[in-house]
Amino acid sequence: QRQMCIRDRTKPCLAQLNVSDFRQKAELQKSVNNVASALEMLVNVPDELDAHIVERQFERAVRVVERARSVQQAHEALEPQLVASGVRAAHNAAVARLRAAMVRVLRSGATDAAEARAVIALMRRVGWAESAREAFLEQRSRAIGAAVRRVAFGGDRRQFVGDVARLVFARIVATVR
Repeated sequence: QRQMCIRDRTKPCLAQLNVSDFRQKAELQKSVNNVASALEMLVNVPDELDAHIVERQFERAVRVVERARSVQQAHEALEPQLVASGVRAAHNAAVARLRAAMVRVLRSGATDAAEARAVIALMRRVGWAESAREAFLEQRSRAIGAAVRRVAFGGDRRQFVGDVARLVFARIVATVR
């Protein structure tokens, strides 16, 4: 026979309840909370990325992308809901905007060497090494071309070719560093 609680004879006594029932309920509640927080985080990713892009805080933006990827991997079952709700499309568009902004910084030539290295390192972290390399080398090629056009031809071809060669190879060495 089950013992009934003293106050309410219709409820079973707490001593009779199984502790594993409470654990299962707590684990289920934790799982539901994790899924809800994951969905909320993924919904907010585009806005966070846009804010970081505007402020040129690429380090923080890359951290957001990495965190979103880990959440998506941990909650793969949410993928159909993300696609159906448009969250996936918004997320992909924001990531594309981040990539374009970082490439634009590398192509601009207005960055110093340290900032260019930092942007390239961040792009490599999220798997965009090819885009980073192409943008950086494209900018360096344009800079070398502009420097060559500024070399004046003084009538001596040997002197001119030597000046251009020294300039080009010095810039290539600087690019490699």
